[in-house]
Amino acid sequence: MLVDVDARHRFTRSGQVPRRPRVPAMPNDQFAIFAAATAAVTTAYVLRAMTLSLGAQIAREVVPSSNALVNGGTIALFAVASALATIPARRLTPRRVVLVGAAIAISSSGVPTMSVYLRSLILYTIAQAGSGMAHSLFLLTGRNACYDHRPA
Repeated sequence: MLVDVDARHRFTRSGQVPRRPRVPAMPNDQFAIFAAATAAVTTAYVLRAMTLSLGAQIAREVVPSSNALVNGGTIALFAVASALATIPARRLTPRRVVLVGAAIAISSSGVPTMSVYLRSLILYTIAQAGSGMAHSLFLLTGRNACYDHRPA
């Protein structure tokens, strides 16, 4: 097997040295905004993963509903609430959206425990809706923070 060691020079313009990849850089004034947006989006994905995986487990084992359509409908309510919460939140500032999302996430994180203790499908449905709303608000915050403060 023959290997052409100097093949990289054939694919460049005459006399130019090929570009080397650089470490990504960010202006110092953008770092705090990027870190906050990253935290918001990471929180959204963690909330979604916990809610959907634990939600299916709670719906199947703890909440007294043997109907798979009801259990699936309550899990699908996560997506519906996520879409409905985003529409009015677009007009708010990212700071307010993340505060509202955090309040909803904190309050809805205790509701599944109550639904397990009380074996209540209604409380479980409220928990799914609250988690869906918090998820969409955190994602909206992360996107808006990066978009509103992007360099020109």
